Amino acid sequence: MLGEVPVTTVAQRMDVLRKRYGQPFTEMVLRDFLRRKHAVPDTVELLVLRNTEIDSQLENNPETTLGTIQGTLKHIRFAYPQAQTARLP
Repeated sequence: MLGEVPVTTVAQRMDVLRKRYGQPFTEMVLRDFLRRKHAVPDTVELLVLRNTEIDSQLENNPETTLGTIQGTLKHIRFAYPQAQTARLP
């Protein structure tokens, strides 16, 4: 919930950020970012990288979720320096 408004889906949560921050905000899936499928426009000040693997893992194989979390954190650490240089010309 955000105030009185339910934000139960990813689309709803990203829409909250989009409405609040406007043009300086963008989001993408971590996997796509790491594969350089999308460049980050120069106007972006807030980049949200999303990953659905942890949620999926918790729902389907909770006993192996710790490994998924560790792997995701490694990807995020790898993506951070790239995010600083992944701007459109």
